Amino acid sequence: MPKNKISVEIEEIFSAGSRALIHLLEFAVLSVNVDLLFVYLVRDYRLKPTALSAVTIHDLFCSERAPLKLDRVANLLQRDMHLAGILSPYRDSLLFRDGNSPQLLSTGDGREISPCHDSDPSGGSGKPLLPPRYLFDQLVQAIKSSDASGISRLQVSYDPSLTPYGNLPGGALSARQRHFVEQIWQPVARPRLVEAGFWRVASIA
Repeated sequence: MPKNKISVEIEEIFSAGSRALIHLLEFAVLSVNVDLLFVYLVRDYRLKPTALSAVTIHDLFCSERAPLKLDRVANLLQRDMHLAGILSPYRDSLLFRDGNSPQLLSTGDGREISPCHDSDPSGGSGKPLLPPRYLFDQLVQAIKSSDASGISRLQVSYDPSLTPYGNLPGGALSARQRHFVEQIWQPVARPRLVEAGFWRVASIA
């Protein structure tokens, strides 16, 4: 089992839920640190796992055309885990929610999908299935243990005493970072995360 390399300070910030957490998440968005965002969101997901939050995390971070693509190590692992297949019944239970006919579900990158199956996986209850809270744990462990992850990079560069912009080189967004914030995070990722119940990111960036 690889050693968990995430810093105690980051875990403390995650647990505190204070302004320090808002600043850390803000910096993660501004610096395009999708690994850190993923680890935080999975931590939040584990407290109250739902079909919608699981599908949202997968589509934004783990799918083939994910707008917030994880680092290479985690991407290879999620394919080995066949995560898309594991999520199939939970995704379908959302499409059949409220006992209605199957609905199209947005993937967050401009596409809409239909159910993988013709029948309601909830057995007609109209209630989305509840996924396991450990669904993304292997990916989180891979990110925490990788020297090349966004968390490892943050550990050697992030200063909690500075503002999110103060932690950026030169105190300003690069062209790549601005594109991410304005074209991916604000119009695509943030609304889907808030809709899925990750309300804390509503005020981020």
